[in-house]
Order: sequence, then C-alpha cells, then structure tokens
Amino acid sequence: MAINYKILFEIKLLHQYFLTGQDGITIFEKPDQDARLKYLYEQFILRKEAIDDFVTFSFPEHLKELYEGYNLRLLSTYSGCKVAVRVQKYSLADGSVVYKPLTPLSDDIDIFIAITNKSGGLGRFSSGNLNNSLPAKYLFSNDAELNPKTVPFLTSNVPAHDFMHPYEQGELASFGSSIQEFYSTTSGESWIPVPAKSLANESDRLLVPTKFEYAILSTQNITAANWILKDGNGNTIKTVSISDSQPLRKVSLDFSDKAEQISVQQRVNTPASVYSLEFSGNNGLSKNHKIVFSDTLSNRNNWGVIHIKLNPSEPLFKLIDNNGFIIKRKTPGGDVPHPVFEIGVRSRSAYWRFLNDRDKDLKLLPELEDYLEKDEKTLITKRPRTIARDYFMLSNDANASQKKYFPNPENYMLGMYNGRICFDIRVPESTLFPVV
Repeated sequence: MAINYKILFEIKLLHQYFLTGQDGITIFEKPDQDARLKYLYEQFILRKEAIDDFVTFSFPEHLKELYEGYNLRLLSTYSGCKVAVRVQKYSLADGSVVYKPLTPLSDDIDIFIAITNKSGGLGRFSSGNLNNSLPAKYLFSNDAELNPKTVPFLTSNVPAHDFMHPYEQGELASFGSSIQEFYSTTSGESWIPVPAKSLANESDRLLVPTKFEYAILSTQNITAANWILKDGNGNTIKTVSISDSQPLRKVSLDFSDKAEQISVQQRVNTPASVYSLEFSGNNGLSKNHKIVFSDTLSNRNNWGVIHIKLNPSEPLFKLIDNNGFIIKRKTPGGDVPHPVFEIGVRSRSAYWRFLNDRDKDLKLLPELEDYLEKDEKTLITKRPRTIARDYFMLSNDANASQKKYFPNPENYMLGMYNGRICFDIRVPESTLFPVV
C-alpha cells in the first residue's frame, strides 16, 4: 500500500510583535483569514523573523507513542505547525476525491501540541497580566464548550467589560463588538480600541498542575482564606483553609491526592475536565477560577498548549466529517483545504519613560506636548504603546494620524512608576531631549 499523508489541520500563531508593519498596521487588522495568511506569506518571502525563534511546537512526550500509533505527524511551519495523518484515498460517485485516516481516529483521544519556550520565550514581549493569582498556562482549544470562541480562532472570545473587575494595564475587555485595552493615567482610567477580532486573553489561562502556589497581593491584607475545588457539576472535591498572623502572600495548594480524579490524560472531556476553584478571604474578597489540571501539560517550559478535539460541537471546527473523511478533499467544484486555526497574541503594552543618561532634568519641548508629558525629571508617553519589531513611532495623542520617531526600548524589562507599567529609556542630551 502506498504511503499517503494528508494535512489534518494547521496552526498559525500570529504575534503582533513580529507582524506589525513599518506603517503601524498589524496583521489583526486584515479583514479575513485569506488576507492574514497572504500577509504572513509575504513576511516569509522577505525572510522576516517569526515566533519560530522563540518557541517550538511538538507533541507532548507522554503522548508521542499514542499519536504515532494513529499515524499522526507534526510538521513545523513558518509561525506555526501542521499535523498530518496517514490516509486511504477514495473516489466518490460525484467525482470527489476524499481521504480517510488509515487507522481510525478514536473519539477517546484529543490532539495536544505543546508550545515550548526557547531563547527566552514569548513572555517578555507578550501581553499578559503581571498579578495573576494562579500560575496558569494558556490552553487554546477548538472546543467552544471549553470557552466560547469564533472560527477560525482557538483563542477565547474576549470577556465583556466587568465594572467590578480590577483591570491591569494592557488587559482586554469587549464592549459590544469592540475589543479594548485598559490603561491608567495620572488623572484616572481609560481604554484604547484594539483592531482585532480575537486575541489571547486571561480567560485562556486554564492549565495548572495539581500542586501550585496561589498568589495574594500584600495590599489585600488577607490573613485567612478558603479555597474550594468543585467539579463541573458543582460537587465539592476538596476544601483548603489557611490562616496566619501576617498577611498571606503565596500559599501552596496541593490537589495531588486527587490527581487520578481531576487530571487530564489524553482527552479534555468537557465539562468533566473543567473545574472551578472558589477563593474567599477574610477581607470579603472572593474569586472564582476556571481551571484544567495536568502535571504533564503544565510543564514549566511550556508557554501554552494547543488542544484539538476531533469532533467538537461547532461544525466549522471539526476535523472529520460524518462519514469519517478528513476535511481536505477534491470536489468537482474545486479543492477543499484543510482547516487553518489561528492564535492571535498581542504585544506587551507599556508607557515609554525617557530619562537623561546623566540624571539631568529633561525639558519638554512645545512640539512634543501632544506625545509626551513632564513627570518630575523625566518625560513619559501620554498613553502606553505596544512594542513591535519593525515599528518605531509614537502617535500624537491629539491627532493619531500624526506620528513621530522616538528612541525605542533596548530591552523589555518592565518597571512600575506611579502605578503605570513602563519601559525606561535612557537618552543623552540632544535637540530632541534638551535639559533644563
């Protein structure tokens, strides 16, 4: 029998840092998937650096033998990967040519792909909260029951704005059909529209090990707290209570005694695999976390994990049709391609804070007053800006169409200044940055 492999599906990890043009337009602003894939191909032809230098895509070690038995192969691509399966070819009465996996893919397995950090990983220039209570990894899935999502995105729909939620700088919320980014200013709080249809966000952080540390801000002044782990039906699995004479900071939670019951093995059996962790402190603070347990998949070297269900509830996310054939085929009306799923990741957002390299007092020129504001001896941008490999301009706060070049951060070490997340940029005395 001839060896015949066909692509079952493809993943594209689209990161704003690499996919922002010199005009400031990002790949997320392209109107549809065809346009985004064309943009990505143009970057490949130009041999532009991609996320491939910072992460690898691979089957988890403990599942490789299982996937090999199903004749699955993972192929690395520019900014992503493909999964191929060995197939048999069939010709149908209507002239269509279709393909069926040589070894039937069991409904008892899902396909997991680890996104593993290398060369420092994506965390240092990717958007994400700094004060998360849980050390959760991203879990991107084609299963809409895990988290609501929109084809072709594996990222969860950005949650609606919640007036009670304490947003961090750069955190996303949806306002109707608009995605916006939160930031704080010296005079209050504000939101910036983000031109994108779907992006990785905090609701995608689901994956935790059975033993982890729960972080509590010292400013919350909690000295006693309860954690209640519940299954998808609301049944209590375990309760943990901790108290101390001093405010709690990092509390070790251990659910490993329930590992056989709660851990994902080779399938995310929604909703049975999704648990809730209810937290309550003696200051009245309470939180409810949605989590998925796996000691293997939540490996500390993994930036995230991709979870692909063979037959999810949303038909456009399916990999196998009702007759057992893969989606890719040839028909009299033209070729039907394999599904391409997208994961959009926004760059780190921070204020740019300019400091004189000899600690002198910088002067704010009148022509820069719509870009920067004076803050003691430093100058700081009026709003945060996302970083990008090829885009080096700041927008005029009063007229966004007017842009100007400024020195960019040399590294992405974050600092806090007056409640704002900043990149500090040392500059010499110059006509652009005179001193007082």
